[in-house]
Amino acid sequence: MTKNINPFHLIAAILSTIIVFLHGVWGGIDIADPLLASSAISDTVKYGMYYCWHITTLQLVFMSIAYLACALNAHNRLFAAGTLVFTICIAVLGIAMAQVFNLPFEILSQAWLFVPVSFFGLLGIVKTNRTLSAIPAAQ
Repeated sequence: MTKNINPFHLIAAILSTIIVFLHGVWGGIDIADPLLASSAISDTVKYGMYYCWHITTLQLVFMSIAYLACALNAHNRLFAAGTLVFTICIAVLGIAMAQVFNLPFEILSQAWLFVPVSFFGLLGIVKTNRTLSAIPAAQ
């Protein structure tokens, strides 16, 4: 018995998982470690931001799991749509912030990682809709 896997949502899940690892490794080195080592900011700001960094980690893990669940079950259309909206919002927020604050690319370059995830998430929804609409309705 072979399962009908949505390849586009599977690619989105794989890319999301790569982002989780990039966040954990480079985010730890470039953001979390210097943040915790800083004596220029108050403990309230420091540990509040560190908490936000961990919330982001959890959200990225959830995004990977969500796209994997959508890849394995075509009936998760609402779940897929919600995950896609979340992914697009992350990309748009980061890209817009870079423009608004006139930041160089390397400051918020991670926002661009969510563009291909969003693209494959959208393709996955299109494929799911086509697949489910081709299934005859129960009489």
